[in-house]
Amino acid sequence: MEPFPASPSYVSPNQRPTFLTVLCILTFLSSAMGVFSAVSNYAGADLAAQVGQKALEDAQDKIADQGAGDFVERIIGTVTESLTPERIRQSAVANLVYNLLTLAGAALMWNLRKPGFYLYVAGVLIAVIAPFLIYGGLIGGISSAGTAFISLIFVVLYALNLKYMR
Repeated sequence: MEPFPASPSYVSPNQRPTFLTVLCILTFLSSAMGVFSAVSNYAGADLAAQVGQKALEDAQDKIADQGAGDFVERIIGTVTESLTPERIRQSAVANLVYNLLTLAGAALMWNLRKPGFYLYVAGVLIAVIAPFLIYGGLIGGISSAGTAFISLIFVVLYALNLKYMR
């Protein structure tokens, strides 16, 4: 006779649920890619700023020729001002910290350690807040929107698994 009922919802205290395993693996993959991306963005900030500036100038010229309006020109002007090597490097450092925290958090949650959840949340907060501090206003909002959406979904999914962590 089994000491516990054989139900699909039962997980022994030292066993990681499959769903948590999948979340951690997805985080390991995305955070590892994020670390690589942050390092390469930091190293290539000067070139990225030059290429971005040139592309934005070309777009601004085309928009001016077509008479698209002041609003679009102001947006491109704001993006052009924000696209500096210094800000790209600041963003890369923030992304590196975000990805390292989420990676460490996932590693702890892999081992069913609850502090990993809080590390993960700290990383997400950095990813959401940093663009506003670096770029400000509209550009900061656009920069953090995609990251915030997916990351907040993961926070909720990890929170559903807190009951398995100690």
